[in-house]
Amino acid sequence: MDREYGIMLDDMICIGSADGWYYFTNVFQGRLCKAREDGSELQEWVPPLPDYIEAGDTSDFAVTDGWVYFLYEYESSADYAGFYKMRPDGSELEMFHSEILEDVSCSLDVVEGGWAYFTLDYYTGDEEDDDTEVCYKIRIDGSGKEKR
Repeated sequence: MDREYGIMLDDMICIGSADGWYYFTNVFQGRLCKAREDGSELQEWVPPLPDYIEAGDTSDFAVTDGWVYFLYEYESSADYAGFYKMRPDGSELEMFHSEILEDVSCSLDVVEGGWAYFTLDYYTGDEEDDDTEVCYKIRIDGSGKEKR
């Protein structure tokens, strides 16, 4: 445990690197952290999000090629999941895809090779067949959504 920040190092999962930093998520504490590539300067990382995005509604962070990718679930006229990307300093924020969430949950699985891979988990209401998962990929510019 890092005593200064109360971060449980054993429970960390690396979600990527950018600009000399490794970014981590702590599964049990639900915290995002970053440290220099040599392990120094370990600290909690709070993504610099605009006011209209509530941090508590974000999940599934990935860091690759100098970008931070994440899922933001929000409610408008329906429930939506927005797929966003931004620079680690919060600049160049953009939503590159969205999904309507009606009886479905969504997860951003991985971002690599210019593609974001995600899963839609449909609730069937049938106890025998709990859920139906459908996996997709989409280019990080928002084009080319395909089943995988």
